[in-house]
Amino acid sequence: MSKKRIEQLMSELFGFSTQSYFNWKRDAKTKRKIIDLLDIYFSKEMLEEFLNTGKISKLELIKLSETGEFKFTAKERLQELIKFFAIYSTKDLQEALSKSLLANDLNSGTAKYLNTIIKKYDFIKIFKNILSDANNKDDKEEHVFQKVINDFNEKVGFDFNGYDELIIYHIIIRYKVYNTLYGLEDETKKQ
Repeated sequence: MSKKRIEQLMSELFGFSTQSYFNWKRDAKTKRKIIDLLDIYFSKEMLEEFLNTGKISKLELIKLSETGEFKFTAKERLQELIKFFAIYSTKDLQEALSKSLLANDLNSGTAKYLNTIIKKYDFIKIFKNILSDANNKDDKEEHVFQKVINDFNEKVGFDFNGYDELIIYHIIIRYKVYNTLYGLEDETKKQ
């Protein structure tokens, strides 16, 4: 986590001094509605992420349509993820993730456990936890887990990212339904 204070973030965001932020915030005459908007709807972490990356991952699933209405892209992403998990065998996924962990010096119990699982459901739960770690750890650890995700993406030719965590959690909760519909555990059709 960064040690930046909110006034420093606002200064970077607006391109003015921290004193200007304080003036805008406390003076009734100069109080700006944009400050209220940011205070109400955006956390410090969200603003910091935007300043560092140019986007807010939690909002990436919400897009503005051409008509100006919000549309949620989670449904499309859910279909992409289910298709991905249906195509790859559990063994191929295990090997790719295990190699990605080891390549990033994470010779942990998770890497060893990956070699013993036989159900894709178990793999998906582990993978969701790694995505969660990439999203929730401090800067140094997040960097390591993000490297694992990036390495895994290269190995499997996909584009997993932080906002997939919630969609994968949804897949886990409804796994029996998706397995019945899409044959996620059917290893006979895998390459």
